[in-house]
Amino acid sequence: MPTERRTRTSDLDMVVVTVAELESHRHELTDLLDDLASADDPAELAFIASRVLNKTALLALPAGRHWQGSGKGLLR
Repeated sequence: MPTERRTRTSDLDMVVVTVAELESHRHELTDLLDDLASADDPAELAFIASRVLNKTALLALPAGRHWQGSGKGLLR
């Protein structure tokens, strides 16, 4: 089983994501979703939802062969 996944975004750029990184993001996202389901405080819900969005992007972008970003760069 390969230990890293290489994804090409252009002929010159390469994104390298290890299987361990993908698994870590997946486990953290699962924990956050559990927290989101059990949260009842509106402020807590907003914070957890924000973390879910970021973790989802960190998991999905490399899988879709896209560079990761942060803040408004994450949306782009």
